Amino acid sequence: MMLWFLRYASNVTNGRGHPKAITSRLAFSSLFEYHWYVVTFLPSSRSSHQKKGIPMDDKRIEWHEYFMMIAEQVATRSTCDRKHIGAVIVRDRTILSTGYNGSLRGAAHCDDVGHDIDNGHCVRTVHAEANAIAQAAKNGVAINDSELYVTASPCLACFKLVVNCGIKVIYYKEFYKDERITSYAKEIGVTLIFMGEGGLERVV
Repeated sequence: MMLWFLRYASNVTNGRGHPKAITSRLAFSSLFEYHWYVVTFLPSSRSSHQKKGIPMDDKRIEWHEYFMMIAEQVATRSTCDRKHIGAVIVRDRTILSTGYNGSLRGAAHCDDVGHDIDNGHCVRTVHAEANAIAQAAKNGVAINDSELYVTASPCLACFKLVVNCGIKVIYYKEFYKDERITSYAKEIGVTLIFMGEGGLERVV
């Protein structure tokens, strides 16, 4: 698979290290291949830095950006077209678990049979954060004192689940609907960090 991907990546970049576009979920068969793609082909980690003699650490993308980009790739696995969300749980710069919003294991997907709407929300799916936590529990991975990278801020139900699992910091790219998570985060000492175009912004 990796040999195929090397050839594929070379074709779409014309050998210049700047991808035209790789948006298909078929482009990466595992997170490991995506990690390799990130550090190999993105402009921020390519040879233009080498020519300037910049130290190795300055050639690579920053850790927060790295994990959020992985969360965005995880989101492409979502099976609910109302919104694609990806979540990555991290401790000590190590990925512990990932999740995306999708139907119950073994149940039909929204993309195939439509949505189950209740009070304006699709309730057919399990949210990305909950799936990441469930995946960790299923595999016996402790996630206390970890951090969460999620493409959109958690709903209140997922926020409560995340907090009670011992996750202390939540990074998100888009604020999604529920302001109550901000007040609760202040009350209990959980850190919320918005990752916008201008960099990191601590909300709480």
